[in-house]
Amino acid sequence: MGWKKNYLYWVGVGVALLLGGCSYKTSTDNIYLTIKTPKYRLSDQGFLNISPNQKELIIYKEFTPYKITIGKREICESGKCLSKGAFLKKVGLSDYPPETLDLILEGKPLPFLPSPEGNSTTFIQKNSRFYYQVTKTKIFFRDKKERVLISLRKLSPLRGKE
Repeated sequence: MGWKKNYLYWVGVGVALLLGGCSYKTSTDNIYLTIKTPKYRLSDQGFLNISPNQKELIIYKEFTPYKITIGKREICESGKCLSKGAFLKKVGLSDYPPETLDLILEGKPLPFLPSPEGNSTTFIQKNSRFYYQVTKTKIFFRDKKERVLISLRKLSPLRGKE
């Protein structure tokens, strides 16, 4: 009788590891994204997939998918990868820390701005140069000095037959 309990215990542990060990939290949002800098412009509807190791933007420009993947150390744009610093320089955001784009897409506070006013999910950070606002449906970042605008609006999910 003892071996059956031991067997069932190990089967349960194995099933728990299979179901939970490899899983991680991901989210996919239907979005409208705008990034405007003096050197770069991107504005269209698409999807934002966020997982622990990367963020993936799929924007549809004239019905053609345009993919930007943001990893821990590099950003790939339509298959061409650059370090985060090199990508930020290319698009005109070289004054910002490398994790800035990650934090904005996740709607997290920016460490180089004053403490957030609000709570952890809805807040504003601002000073004379920057304005950064995060709500449940919108993320808005503006740098007046460098003429940078990043706006991400979450769109309603498509409703269809389930």
